[in-house]
Amino acid sequence: MAGPSWYDILGVERDATPEQIKAAWRAATDKFEPGTGASQFRLFNEAAEVLMDPEKRAAYDAELSDVEPVETPKTPDVEPVETPETPETPDVEPVETPETPDAEPVETPAARLPAARRVLASNLGLGILAVLAVASLVLATVVGVKLQHRGEEARSGPQASAAAARGMPDVLSYDYRRLEADRDRAAKYLTPSYKKIYTKNFNGLIAGTPQDPGGAEKSKTVVVATVLTTGVVDADRDRVRVLAFVNQTWTQDGKVTRSLANRVIATMVHRGDRWLIDKLAPIGAGY
Repeated sequence: MAGPSWYDILGVERDATPEQIKAAWRAATDKFEPGTGASQFRLFNEAAEVLMDPEKRAAYDAELSDVEPVETPKTPDVEPVETPETPETPDVEPVETPETPDAEPVETPAARLPAARRVLASNLGLGILAVLAVASLVLATVVGVKLQHRGEEARSGPQASAAAARGMPDVLSYDYRRLEADRDRAAKYLTPSYKKIYTKNFNGLIAGTPQDPGGAEKSKTVVVATVLTTGVVDADRDRVRVLAFVNQTWTQDGKVTRSLANRVIATMVHRGDRWLIDKLAPIGAGY
């Protein structure tokens, strides 16, 4: 296996814990500005996919162990080369610099200006200074506002990421024994527009009658979602896209039928003092 390992890419040791790998992945991906670093971003994600999955990591470590270290050939000893001595520079007699005769002061044209013109020039200078002062104040205000916005954007990423990690387990989980309660609990994490879409889809699980129950109740399905880690894809003050690594386990009639590892992009929108989920979009399974 040539080139740097996944450990090298994330900057962690071979015996790093999952928490250390998660922290390294988040530090690596959070530094990208929107629309930049797509290839590097994918590289960090691929490294995290392998190292955060115990089975894939064990297989990868086995591959690394199969690679024999390559000995670096020794460099032959080189005899030191004597540097010839630099001949001494003969002493040079100092040369005296002739004295420059004192120059008579020269009266500048400004000194000969009439008094009225000097006053006019002074007033004009004060006017220019006043204009510059106002311009500086306006510029400082604009720069201050921009810096404030950048500060808000820097804070919005972690806040939205934390909100996504809290809400997605409820939004992506359900139990056939309490479908309506699960639906209503998930709705509090959603924007009004996304709540309509989510509720419509969720009601398809509930649809049925006591004599003919819906699909989820009929199959006795329980879905449990767990968010392993999250990272900010891009962010501004009121809208943030969060990448979440999510595990979902399906149980039917008490038996585990399947388990999926998904990567989901959650679009988070700031509403009042909360960050709400405005869209969920899977980008592939099996990390």
